Amino acid sequence: MDFRKDMPSKVIDGLLPTVALYLLTFVVSMPVALIRHYFDGPGLLVYLSALIAIAMFSMHRALLWRASEPARAFYGMAGGLLAWGSVEVGLALDQRPLMGFTLAGMLVMGILMTMLFWRPHLPLGGQFFAVTLLCFGAERLVVTYLLSLAAGSEGLAAVFRIAGFGLGAAALGVLGWMAAFSDRRITRMWSALAAVLLAVLSFYLTML
Repeated sequence: MDFRKDMPSKVIDGLLPTVALYLLTFVVSMPVALIRHYFDGPGLLVYLSALIAIAMFSMHRALLWRASEPARAFYGMAGGLLAWGSVEVGLALDQRPLMGFTLAGMLVMGILMTMLFWRPHLPLGGQFFAVTLLCFGAERLVVTYLLSLAAGSEGLAAVFRIAGFGLGAAALGVLGWMAAFSDRRITRMWSALAAVLLAVLSFYLTML
């Protein structure tokens, strides 16, 4: 175990993507309420169009074979995150709840299709795009459900907050494992994605 080995790669391929994606998660979601307040539906429609365009640009970059594997992985993660953000904005535009059987069914179908195409047809950037999109979607469904439970019970809210701190510690543990034991750049990118998912879930639960 040598923390100093491949330190530049651990920072560039592990720590920086973690911080960038974590911040991007909130950068995408924070303007929605302000846009709805000042511009209502037309503003949300413009914002939705912008998110879709940027997500597709990121997906395109993720599929370029001449780019390095870490670059394709990062563009795939960013594209998947932005694609999920566009789904949330679309639901806000239609004034539909995030938690619902239709959305859950679509996520399940997406997971099954990803598993089917994973090995033979899905390139690296596509793998990161699909996993990021589906994991953020599943995570938001879980968070919405837990929020509805916590609203009716202060005891459950306290339990969820404690679990949130545990998930935050798990995110740090993933980064620690990455720094100590990872030996491939792509492994560090997957670690970054796992750490972000844990950190975002920790944030929502500790804010109950």
